[in-house]
Amino acid sequence: MKRLQQLSQALMAGILALGVGASAANSPSAQAVQLSGGRTSFGVPFQLGESRTTQASVRFRGATYYFTFDLPKTATQPLHRVTIQQQRGILVEFDSARTKAYLNREPKQTSKLGEVKVNPSTQEVDIVFDPPIQPGQTVTVGIGPFENPSLAGVYQFAVKAYPQGSQPQEQFLGYGPLRFFDAR
Repeated sequence: MKRLQQLSQALMAGILALGVGASAANSPSAQAVQLSGGRTSFGVPFQLGESRTTQASVRFRGATYYFTFDLPKTATQPLHRVTIQQQRGILVEFDSARTKAYLNREPKQTSKLGEVKVNPSTQEVDIVFDPPIQPGQTVTVGIGPFENPSLAGVYQFAVKAYPQGSQPQEQFLGYGPLRFFDAR
């Protein structure tokens, strides 16, 4: 009997905690997700939707690689930064001056960029949005290689997003595969 009473109390405490948690999630004061140590998070998962290139021929100069994703309306923080890094294959070199972004799948609706950096050893492209992208927006980021890879194949690019905040927690959005062909 005592065991049944303990189980009943534990069940009631769990239901009460669930109810309090649900009402706090709907409260305006609980909009931002603040993790331990002051870290911030988007609060909801989302992923890379599309990756494409304007030109898939090997050694082509002037192509742009596009990566598109939706920042959910339910995200608790704006999108501050994105990184894109090639994962395998012959290393493609990127020109930071050819980086661009636009909103809602509309190239005329450009998004203003802050700092754009390319790590010379890894060719990771680090893109800061200024101002940050608000929840509910579709974002397309374009990065420009100096030249497409010299060997045909599928090249994988890892895309990560970072919310606004002094200690943002990265969110891996997925791999964007791009296929290159040798037309000779």
